[in-house]
Amino acid sequence: MICPISQQLAIGIQYCLEQITGLNMKPACVICGEEITASDDSEEHIIPASLGGRRTVSGFLHGYCNNKAGATWDGKLAKQLQPLILNVGVKRQGGKALKMKVATMAGEEFLLGSGGSLEMFKPIIEEADPATGNTYKIQVGSIVGAREVLRGLKRKHPGIDIKVPLADITVEETYLKSPIYLNLQFGGEESGRSLVKSTLALAYDAGLPVDLCQDALGYLRGSEAPCFGYYYTGDLLVERPPAVPLHCIAIQARPDPG
Repeated sequence: MICPISQQLAIGIQYCLEQITGLNMKPACVICGEEITASDDSEEHIIPASLGGRRTVSGFLHGYCNNKAGATWDGKLAKQLQPLILNVGVKRQGGKALKMKVATMAGEEFLLGSGGSLEMFKPIIEEADPATGNTYKIQVGSIVGAREVLRGLKRKHPGIDIKVPLADITVEETYLKSPIYLNLQFGGEESGRSLVKSTLALAYDAGLPVDLCQDALGYLRGSEAPCFGYYYTGDLLVERPPAVPLHCIAIQARPDPG
């Protein structure tokens, strides 16, 4: 049995929320502002899935707006953060493991993988016996790459037994000749909208009315100025003079002393 006083109190609280925040208690898409129905609702990742996010919310974005924002705003942010994502080994919920092409200051090209692993960007295939054309020296970046090269040679030379070369594979690790160059630019309006969208999704998941965040909603919908920034709890450099910007930090490994 529901106490009449409790029922009246609940109705009163709901009425106050509607009056204060302008809520109609019906979910509306934070991007387009239109009402969300069961047929066009979507599961929005609070942290973009491309950044390793797993937790989702519903009643937040239309499916179309979700897909569009994922391909543009979230995609831009993921591209900017991809070197960091790969170096620290962030695992995505699904999809193929990502790799990105990187180059050293000396011009060597590699594929950067999860956990900061590096492998050759292109295989090196040399004919060890040009007279017969049946003996090759192959250098590749991974066992998977070796299998792909051998299958290609098998199509060219059907008589080759590719099982024997796979059994004789040797692994060699070497130091880079020079540091890797990575462009770590971060920011911009598209990436900023992804950050603001994640912040709103987190607030929504905590039960806060997103209608209170008019600056954020206006920014996502294109009617307000950017409302995000960057905050650091401490300086990266000790005793840096005030108001002097940080341009870059260079770290170089020395192979000889280890």
